[in-house]
Amino acid sequence: MRRVSRPGGRVVALEITQTNLPGWAPLFRAYFHHIVPWVGAIVGGDREAYTYLPQSVDRFVTPPALAALMEEVGLRGVKYRRVGFGTVTIHTGIA
Repeated sequence: MRRVSRPGGRVVALEITQTNLPGWAPLFRAYFHHIVPWVGAIVGGDREAYTYLPQSVDRFVTPPALAALMEEVGLRGVKYRRVGFGTVTIHTGIA
């Protein structure tokens, strides 16, 4: 994203992340891994797509690690904020 952004342009990434809130983390994990694929099969007709999503989130880097990667590629003023009980993270940086 930094490569294709104008100098001074804002880069924003919205990611589903593993929550780190005690007590909430196991509940979200059960919901995300079991309920979401079931609903995806009913509503979207594609259980596999909604099974892949939680599995990919499990393998994704943590919010601090993504912030470090953004800085590593040259973004400035990188910040992140967890929302939705820590299940979504918004990362921002300046190109």
